[in-house]
Amino acid sequence: MVDYDQKAAQAIVRYRLFFGVKLGDGVYGTRSVTEEGKREYQVMGPKIALPPPFPGSEDHQEITVASALPAAFHPVGSLLLWQDQKGCYQQLPYAFEDWGKTVPIKESKCSGSLTFTPNGAAMVEWSKGKPGVTIRLGDSKSEQASEYEFVSTPSSTPDGKGVVGQVESGEGQRLVYVPVSVPLADVTNVWMFLDKGDALTRFQRDSGLLRPLDAKQLYELYDSELYGDCSGDVSTAARPYLVTTDIFWELLGAAYDGTLIVEERQRAIPVFWKFVSAARESLHAKNPKSPWAAAFDAVASVQTGSVAGNAEAQRILNASGRFESPVFGKEFNYAELTPRGHYTMSAEMATYFKAMHYLTQLGVVRNPGSGAV
Repeated sequence: MVDYDQKAAQAIVRYRLFFGVKLGDGVYGTRSVTEEGKREYQVMGPKIALPPPFPGSEDHQEITVASALPAAFHPVGSLLLWQDQKGCYQQLPYAFEDWGKTVPIKESKCSGSLTFTPNGAAMVEWSKGKPGVTIRLGDSKSEQASEYEFVSTPSSTPDGKGVVGQVESGEGQRLVYVPVSVPLADVTNVWMFLDKGDALTRFQRDSGLLRPLDAKQLYELYDSELYGDCSGDVSTAARPYLVTTDIFWELLGAAYDGTLIVEERQRAIPVFWKFVSAARESLHAKNPKSPWAAAFDAVASVQTGSVAGNAEAQRILNASGRFESPVFGKEFNYAELTPRGHYTMSAEMATYFKAMHYLTQLGVVRNPGSGAV
């Protein structure tokens, strides 16, 4: 990504061509051009016959080696496979702003060719004069397509389930297709997930796996992919996520619960007891024989703890069993007043829950044929 079009709200992307330049007998340099295609520069190779510098080149990293011949790129584009002066293969990673440290391919032959499979997880090794190809995946090797002797590097089909190569026959040269077995051949991003333990075995057996991550918070996981180095580089590979609404509702529920608890402690509970006191005084002044006056008497007694002589207040505090309410003369399930959740965190919260729930439950106490009391 070389720029960003603000008006179109999209990144401006350019592509590069990488090629080898022969500098002598068996000596090569890996070259490329700038994104606009105007200047050539050397990525890696010997310090000879370098192209002339260009503006900004002082910030460009050039890797000095005896010889570097580019062979292939990983499907994701951020890993260059190249051959050194002996023809042995090494891989050079690219991390958005510059190249990393080159690493030799273990036990690779210093002849023939080495290419990536389309899924990026394995490599196809071919040697001239040897039948078939070798599929390399981690430390394992598999000899395949041995019924054919290819005369040049065979190419993997896009689905990774076969190779197409040139062979000699009595009638001349011809192209043949040969099926090969590559684990999870048509899973394009499987290379991202084969970095630990028995991941490949589990993917093949179960088509997926669960594994612990270092991230302890959800945001740490999506930060690692969404922001990365904050470059917004569209060429950087990222893992796809399947995100369910469960996560959203859990976060929303946790936020709601936390807000509710704080608001109850700081505002709702003090206001509730003021309401109980005001309602009690008003009922005693205007309708002292109303069952609601007795109900608010009981609730006020629950707050102060002075429940002696008040059967309804005692049953509210006990919060157990079904009994006929002495206030309304109907059966009432006092066990429903048992505190739960965060209301068990303190005596104050438990008392508030019993009193508040008692008043809300009174709305369902009904007299036969007369509706709610």
